[in-house]
Amino acid sequence: MNFQKYALLLATSLSLPFCAFAKEAMKNETLPFGIVNFAECYNGSKYGQKEQENLQGLRKQLTDMLETAQNDLKEVSTKLQDQEYLENLSEKAIEELKTKQETITQELIRSNQQYSQILQQQYTQGTQKVAQKVIDISEKMAQQENFAYVANKELFFYCNPKADLTSRIISTLDEQFDAEQAKELAKKEAQETAAKAAFKENALNRETESMRSSPVAEEIKHFDDEALSVEEDAFSFHEEDSEDSLD
Repeated sequence: MNFQKYALLLATSLSLPFCAFAKEAMKNETLPFGIVNFAECYNGSKYGQKEQENLQGLRKQLTDMLETAQNDLKEVSTKLQDQEYLENLSEKAIEELKTKQETITQELIRSNQQYSQILQQQYTQGTQKVAQKVIDISEKMAQQENFAYVANKELFFYCNPKADLTSRIISTLDEQFDAEQAKELAKKEAQETAAKAAFKENALNRETESMRSSPVAEEIKHFDDEALSVEEDAFSFHEEDSEDSLD
């Protein structure tokens, strides 16, 4: 799959809505304009690099799954080519091996097709995500600086380097990415802090409950009850003695 060619086609298609407006805007040469190299934005920004990392991770996962099936096929094929091994098998066992070989082969063909579609879908989603951010930044920049239009550089054979906004847009993309990452990190830390506090509280509650139900705690409670009983008896005796004295 030629992802670079696909990226070019996608970036061009995303820029087509600008063409009609750009054609009219070019008639008024007094208005400034902007050019963006989307390929550089995708490859050079942190957003784009993150999407590429996700794509590579998915590709590795799918490749590992294919390699497992390929190893299984290789093992079965080796057995079917080993005449000495086959001599010790029954006709039924040999047929089962051949069926297994055919099944794995068909699964590999289907998997290759499915994995190609999955990778292309992942790439398309990642590219569109970055493209939408580039469009949003370009629109805001055009409004702030009164640009007649902002278009993809791939639409032009040549443009004035002064009109190139690529580096500025990449910087803005990276700032947004860092802000999102910081927000996610703060959210994660808050969740971890809350989880630790809840765990600590639960542990303390369990420890308190354990102490209440322990033999030592029961003995202390029994001792306290006896002490209270003695105090009550002493107080009662003191009251009776006082009444006798008054009599």
